[in-house]
Amino acid sequence: MNESKQVLWTGDELTQLLNTKSSGPVQNIHRVIIDSREAEEGDLFVALSGDPGPRFNPSRISDRNGHDYVEDAKNRGATACIVEQAVKSKLATYRVADTYDALWTIARKARTKLSGPVAAVTGSSGKTTFKNFFVQGSGGYGSPASFNNHIGVPLSLANAPHHSRGPFIFEIGTNHAGEISPLREIVDPDLAVLLNVHQAHIGNFDSLEQLRNEKLSISNPDKTEALFVCDEKLKPYAPQGSYFFGNSSESHSRILSVSDGTMHLNLLGEKLTANIPGGGQHRALTMSAVLLAQKLLGLDISGSLELTEEAIPEGRGNETKISGITIVDDSYNANPESMSAALTFMAQDESPGRKIAVLGEMLELGNITASEHKKMAKVFSAFDKVFLVGEGFKETDSSGWFPEANTDLIAEVEAYAKPGDKILIKGSNRIFWAKNFVEKLVESMK
Repeated sequence: MNESKQVLWTGDELTQLLNTKSSGPVQNIHRVIIDSREAEEGDLFVALSGDPGPRFNPSRISDRNGHDYVEDAKNRGATACIVEQAVKSKLATYRVADTYDALWTIARKARTKLSGPVAAVTGSSGKTTFKNFFVQGSGGYGSPASFNNHIGVPLSLANAPHHSRGPFIFEIGTNHAGEISPLREIVDPDLAVLLNVHQAHIGNFDSLEQLRNEKLSISNPDKTEALFVCDEKLKPYAPQGSYFFGNSSESHSRILSVSDGTMHLNLLGEKLTANIPGGGQHRALTMSAVLLAQKLLGLDISGSLELTEEAIPEGRGNETKISGITIVDDSYNANPESMSAALTFMAQDESPGRKIAVLGEMLELGNITASEHKKMAKVFSAFDKVFLVGEGFKETDSSGWFPEANTDLIAEVEAYAKPGDKILIKGSNRIFWAKNFVEKLVESMK
C-alpha cells in the first residue's frame, strides 16, 4: 500500500455510520471501490447487485452480483467489504440491509467533510469535457471518468479527498425522469452548471419539455446561496438570478470570436483570450461555462486560459496519428446535436487530405430516430467517404453500411484509408466506445 495515501474512513467511523459491526478488525480505508479487479490494500469493497431495483434506471441491468467477487477482492488485497447477503470469506465484513443504501450513506457523510467549493455539472453533452477543463485549470478533485449515475456519483463523493481545500466538481447525468434531483441532493453543490439540453435519451422522456425540466432540476431552489450557470438559450426557463454563457450580449460569459483553437470573450465585463483544446464552437461554449463557474466561485482562472490538448478527455475528440493517418476519436457518445457539431467542425477543417467519417447510430431517440439519422446526411457531401453503423443509419444513403462495429468494418476502413487522411469516429457509447473500437482500429493500422 502506498503510505502517502490519505485516510478517508476509519473502521470505527464506518461502524457508526453503517450502524453495524465488522466481522473482523478494520484498518484505515483509503479508497471505496465496487470492482474487485481494482482492489488493493486499504480498499473498502462494496458488493453491489447488478440490478439495483426500481429506485434507479440503469441503462442496462447486469446479471453479475458483487457478492460473488468478495473473495477476489480479498485476494487482491482489499481491507474490508460491505455486503447485504452472507458470503464465505475471511475478509472483514460489514453486513447491511442494502449495499446501495450503504454507499449512498457513505456519500452523504463524505459531503459533510468537504470544506472547499463544490460544483456539479449536467447536460446532454460536454459534462466530462467541462469537468476536465475545470480540474486541469484550477486543480482540485473531479469525479473519475464519467461517473455520473446512481453508482458513480456516490462513489465519487465517497472517495473525495476531504483533507483538500478543493475545488470539487461532480458530473450528474440522467436518462430517465427523476434521476438528477436525488444526485444533486447528495452532492449539494455551491454552484451548478447546465451546459445544454439536446435530444439525448429523448426516447425515455414524454417530451423535450420534460427532458429540459429534468436537466434544470440540477439547480437547487432550497439553497438560496447556491449559484446556477446555464446556456443563454435556456434563459426563459432558468431560475431568477442565474448566470449565462453564450454568444449574445445577455451572457455573463460572452464569446466574442473563435478561431484557430483560440477564443476571445467578455467575462463579467473583463475581456480575455483563452485556448480551446480541440477547437470548435461547441468546446468554446464549454470553456466559457468553465471560466464563468470558476470566476463565480472565486477561483484563479489563469490556468484555464492556457489549457492544452491534453485536457480533452478520451473519446471526446482526441487525435491519434497512425501510419500517417489522423484518427479523431469522438466515440464516447453521440446525440443529434453533438454529432452535427462534430461533423460540421470536421467539414470546416481546411487541412490537406481526405475526410472520412465512421458514424455509429444514436440510441434512445424514440420516435425521432429515423428523422434525426437522415438529417446527418446533409453534411456527408463534405466527406470523401462515410461509413455508417447500426439500425438507425440503415435507411440513410451511404456507400458503406454495417450492422455493427466489427472486424469487417475495421478491414474496410483500413483498406480505404491512406496517409494524409483524417478519420472521425462518432456514435453512441455502445456502438464504438464499449467495444474499444478505436483502440482495435489503431492496433490494426499499425
